[in-house]
Amino acid sequence: MRILPLLVAGLILIVSSPNLALGEDRGDRGERHEGPCHDDVKRLCGGIDPGSGRIRDCMREHRDSVSDACKAMMREREERRDRGDDDDRGDRGERFGRENRDDRGGPGGRGGREGPCHDDIKRLCGDVEPGSGRMRDCMREHKDSLSGACKEKMREREERRDRRDRGDRGEHDDRGGPGGR
Repeated sequence: MRILPLLVAGLILIVSSPNLALGEDRGDRGERHEGPCHDDVKRLCGGIDPGSGRIRDCMREHRDSVSDACKAMMREREERRDRGDDDDRGDRGERFGRENRDDRGGPGGRGGREGPCHDDIKRLCGDVEPGSGRMRDCMREHKDSLSGACKEKMREREERRDRRDRGDRGEHDDRGGPGGR
């Protein structure tokens, strides 16, 4: 009977996947998924190769032509992304618009709260596509223009990353202990 909970959990994961909800084609794996946008994707963007956000961009271009259910799904995903709740891309640990990733959902944690860099990100890096460190690089390029709270958050993140990296190599930190712990 231990397998039943695993099967149920797996089914929930499959059904709740963001890509499944949009009905996007999964390419080489041959899996196709139905969702509110499936028919619209097929009709409006069927000739576009999936990947690198090409289908998403195509759907945004044809927003006026999609079904109401698909518009609702697209709006929900955009709102989630704008709130910072959408973790399906990029370097999940380095979202400067959020608070400490170890506190997931309580006060001051992820839970959709805007972090100290939120306004700086919109103002300085609003046109940068998140992922692969691009947002972090943009914030570093504009470090002199950041608010005080954001500069402090970035400094804390850099220190944490440096401690982690020293620990991974087995080197000693400033206190003389191995790896900062």
